[in-house]
Amino acid sequence: MNTIKAAFALTFLICLEVKAEPNKFWDLHGLTLGSSEQTITNGFPEISCKDDGKLRRCNGYVKFSDHPGPLFNGSNNISIVLLNDKLVNVHISAFPAMFDENYAKLEKEYGLPLDDKKGSIETSDGKTYENRTILWHNGTSTIQYDKYWRNVGVSRLLFMLKE
Repeated sequence: MNTIKAAFALTFLICLEVKAEPNKFWDLHGLTLGSSEQTITNGFPEISCKDDGKLRRCNGYVKFSDHPGPLFNGSNNISIVLLNDKLVNVHISAFPAMFDENYAKLEKEYGLPLDDKKGSIETSDGKTYENRTILWHNGTSTIQYDKYWRNVGVSRLLFMLKE
């Protein structure tokens, strides 16, 4: 029985890997996981970086209409993390009101998510809102989209590379 379960799990993982297109999958308007700092700052001069121990943290306010791509048209705050001169994390803040529209764009670009978790978030005044966390996964990379992050005024989109 354990052999059957293991074979099923392996088949499932192989199917996930075959479906994914690694080079296309991890590009966000020209920000590609694994890119160097020079590549990022050349393409996005509005992003600046500084040392934070063994990591480099970079921030900027990106006008995505200047960087064509399928997901965003407006401007967003963006934070990225480099480890050993490789882009390993992209964090973009968004408006929760745009969650469904952005989710549809993500699904069109990256396919059906691996997981869609529903939960709730409670505000300091006692109001409860339905929250969602949606995950896409491809090898060592993950996309996570949270309808609410820390409060009901901000959504979070993360692109992560496991190093």
